[in-house]
Amino acid sequence: MPEGVGYGPQDTASSGLNLNIIGNHAYGYSGVLDIDNVETDMLLFRTGNFYFVGTIQFNVVERHGESFLYQLYLNETVVQGYIIDPDEARQPPTNFIDIIIAPYTEVKATAQNMISATKYRTLCNMAGRIYGKID
Repeated sequence: MPEGVGYGPQDTASSGLNLNIIGNHAYGYSGVLDIDNVETDMLLFRTGNFYFVGTIQFNVVERHGESFLYQLYLNETVVQGYIIDPDEARQPPTNFIDIIIAPYTEVKATAQNMISATKYRTLCNMAGRIYGKID
C-alpha cells in the first residue's frame, strides 16, 4: 500500500493509482485498464490528514456480454460494490456512488470480469473535495 498521497500536476489531467490534490479538490483517474477475470486494482492510495467527500464511478468502455464486479475497499474492508450484469434488460446510464473517506484511510478500488478471462477496457474515476489540513 502506498505510504502517501500522489499529487498530480495542477495544469493537466493525471491518471494512475494515486489520489491527486488541487487546492481543496481531489481526483483519481485510473485511465483505461484492460480488466480480465483477476481482481485488478484501479485506484490504490492512503489519504492524508484530511477527509474526502465526493463520488466514485466505474465504467466499461466497450460493448460486452459479460458481468463485471466493482468494489471499493476502505482499510481492507469492502464498503461498496457494483455489478454490471448483461442479463439485465437495461443498464443504468451511470453509477455515481457518493463516498466520504476519513483521514489516513487505505483506499482501493478494483474491477473483475466475473464471466471469463477476456479483457475489456475499463475505467474508474473518483472526484470530490477535501476538508482539513493537507500533509
